[in-house]
Amino acid sequence: MKHTFVAIALFLTCLSSQAQFKRMKSDQSDSVTNQIIASDTLTPRKGEKTLTFALADNSGFFMFKKYCSPKVAFRYGFSGNYNITDQSLPQASGPSTEVKNRFFAYQLFFGFQRSFGNFKRFEPYMGMDLGLGNRMEKSIMTSYSPIAGFGGSPNTVIETKIERKSNFSPSVSLTPLIGFNYYIAERFALGAEYRIPVANFYMTTNSTSKTTQKYANGTSDTKELNDAETMNFSGNFRGIAYVTATLFLYGHCK
Repeated sequence: MKHTFVAIALFLTCLSSQAQFKRMKSDQSDSVTNQIIASDTLTPRKGEKTLTFALADNSGFFMFKKYCSPKVAFRYGFSGNYNITDQSLPQASGPSTEVKNRFFAYQLFFGFQRSFGNFKRFEPYMGMDLGLGNRMEKSIMTSYSPIAGFGGSPNTVIETKIERKSNFSPSVSLTPLIGFNYYIAERFALGAEYRIPVANFYMTTNSTSKTTQKYANGTSDTKELNDAETMNFSGNFRGIAYVTATLFLYGHCK
């Protein structure tokens, strides 16, 4: 009987050792697999933070993103765009009218994006941004056609210059977007983003106008006015395509 108990004990010990060996082998295999996946998958994971720079023809932005999951990220950033226009408008009689426009707008924006698919390096996404900012605008229109002067002056007007300037026009915008990132290295990605400002509201305040008329006899008159406040709302589906570069702020999560 004693030999029987010894045999059973040896048999159970062998089974236990074999099971422990298989479990250790399985754990090591899973660990190696996780390391391979972590090193091979370069797209962001939960908790990671990135900084993105973007440029288009006459605008750009930079933004900070935090991933609350591998698919969803919150976005915070600053954008700006400008426009410079110089043109000559022909008239039926007399010299042309010259028009110069200078426009600059900037916004702080925040929003979110949602990634799609399960790729190792490619990250397509869609999202929405809400922007709050200001517009600054200046225009100068110079006409050389003779017109009647201020106060019924008999002198022939040889030049009329109208200057309008506004430094404070608060604005609100709603911008859907679609884009992608391709991670060419562990902490760096190149991509593109297409932004569509479907709604843009701004109120023009503190706008001034100055009209100067020069006469053939060498004299001039100037009139300055404070323009009335105006509210403007615009929407369109003409988007802006940006080229983007993204950097991880910290080491890529393992």
